[in-house]
Amino acid sequence: MVQPGMSIPSRLLATFAALSLALTAAAPDQWFRIATPHFEIYSSATDANAAQKKSHDALLALEDARRVIIDMAQSDWNQAIPVRIISFQSEKQYKPYAPNNGEASYSSNSQSRDYLVMLESDPDHLPIALHQYVHLALQHSGLKLPMWLSEGLAEVLTTEKPAGSDMLIGGVLKDHIEELKTVKWIDFPSLTSANERSPYYNEGNRAGQFYAESWALVHMLYLGRDYHADFGKMLAALNDGKGAAEAWQLAWGKSADRVYADLQAYVKQNSLVATTFPAKRADAIDRAVASPASDLDSGVMLADLLAAMNRKELATAAYDKLAKQYPGSPEIAKSLGYLAWQSGDDDTARKYFEQALPGTRDPQMCYHLAMLYHDSGQGGDKLLATLTKAVSLKPDYSEARLQLGLLEYNRGNYPGAIAALAPIDQIAPERAATLYNALAYAYAETGDLSAARKALETGRKWNKTAAEKQRAEELARFLDSK
Repeated sequence: MVQPGMSIPSRLLATFAALSLALTAAAPDQWFRIATPHFEIYSSATDANAAQKKSHDALLALEDARRVIIDMAQSDWNQAIPVRIISFQSEKQYKPYAPNNGEASYSSNSQSRDYLVMLESDPDHLPIALHQYVHLALQHSGLKLPMWLSEGLAEVLTTEKPAGSDMLIGGVLKDHIEELKTVKWIDFPSLTSANERSPYYNEGNRAGQFYAESWALVHMLYLGRDYHADFGKMLAALNDGKGAAEAWQLAWGKSADRVYADLQAYVKQNSLVATTFPAKRADAIDRAVASPASDLDSGVMLADLLAAMNRKELATAAYDKLAKQYPGSPEIAKSLGYLAWQSGDDDTARKYFEQALPGTRDPQMCYHLAMLYHDSGQGGDKLLATLTKAVSLKPDYSEARLQLGLLEYNRGNYPGAIAALAPIDQIAPERAATLYNALAYAYAETGDLSAARKALETGRKWNKTAAEKQRAEELARFLDSK
């Protein structure tokens, strides 16, 4: 406490001022929320109709970009909760949540979710958000791509535009065209070996030559008439760790020099034009409706953003204020749990998650609480109950189903293990061997040898480690003896 006659240090005054700004900024603003299973957008607007229009357009673009990455990866990723997009209407509103580098749009991550944050008054807010989302999607897809490809692809997809039931990809980016026409090109070895430490790379300056050349190269390889058909072959080779020159040779039988010459001609001949793709959109986009967010909902949303930005003191103060206004709220308890977990305090996180559990509708929080029980050695009924609730809230939550199935198997409840594991139709490649081997053993324990053999054969291609292969062979010998 500051005693009479004592002066408060200027840095503390600045902190108090920032805190006051952050806590008062949220109150007057009306927020609207619109959501699909993959995205939720919070936008400030004058009314629901205005929020509906601008949010719907953004949802179309984001869902289309997600589908492009899924098609490239040839697999979907199990998403427990939507990516949260927060769209601020004015600079005054955005200022308390702006990053230190002053960018008008950015992405952030926390234990609970991914964020895309944008300032609507910035004319490039949606293209920048699309660029950032492509990186998030590539990360979740499991694709491991070199920087020139991930950045070039992100730039190409910023041009994505809905066109009725289709989408257009590949429109001209004038800044990049101007760069390519006026600046000396980066040689291919330097371009294709660039990483975060390379002098060519600067995420904060997306108008540079690295981005321009990467964009043009990916545009040609992905959309160009002579390259598009075998783009997937190149993608697979690069994902396996092969270099660009080898990948181009495998996919198209062309040397790096030939590809470089083709690229220069592609740009010179103004061949960078948009291509139409089927959008494959879910009905959920058309059904999504913007509705006003409550003061509690919008207050927690903004406090969560502070936590995701690692502004712990500001987030804590915001949660404390909300807790006084809305005592017993499971949403506040959940957020405090994630804040504690973010700080490495697992015991406090578990306590808050337990407070939130009876009233929560968040399957991911249930799963995270289950993992905290598991990691602390608290198995048994608590672990079973939280995993069961996670699956009941989101039946296609594959990781929760996998953990529930393994738990039931270890408890000797083989029908329960099968009930949890058999419906899983999407699983990360690194988890597939565990899934199918466990399912095969569970079927064998119940006497369903035909189903056990089928699961065993499905899992063989995923067995990578010696232990996985050994377990599969042991089960195969057992089944052969029957």
